[in-house]
Amino acid sequence: MSYMCAACSEVYDQYFSQCPKVGCNGSAEDGEIIYVDEMFAPVISMLNKKGYEVKSSYFGNPNNNMTGNPYIVLHEFLYEECGADELKDIFDKLPYPWKLVDKNECPTIEAYVGDHNKVKRFKNLLNAHIALADFVNMLPKLW
Repeated sequence: MSYMCAACSEVYDQYFSQCPKVGCNGSAEDGEIIYVDEMFAPVISMLNKKGYEVKSSYFGNPNNNMTGNPYIVLHEFLYEECGADELKDIFDKLPYPWKLVDKNECPTIEAYVGDHNKVKRFKNLLNAHIALADFVNMLPKLW
């Protein structure tokens, strides 16, 4: 298990009620510590550092990937900061099977990796995450 400070994007292997990093305003509202799947914590942290603030995520990992599809919920303030059209343009080149959708008035990146064959599903999940990691690495910083 991993946890990330929403304020400074630091990733920890244990939960803290506020960010322990010196100089982080981790006790502020935006300093919430959120759960992130450890295998994909670097991708979530990179999104956050680039200004695409992550509200929550579910990635699945090799140990629990058999149910559900991966998703990343971004903060709704991105609609106000970027505008819905600009945000759509930024994520227009998301690699297959990822897409940007609106869920509960929050921009959400989701992927469908389903397959009845568990080995194929596992392969789909890993390929989706590799493609997303490459995409996030190339994303421009928002601020």
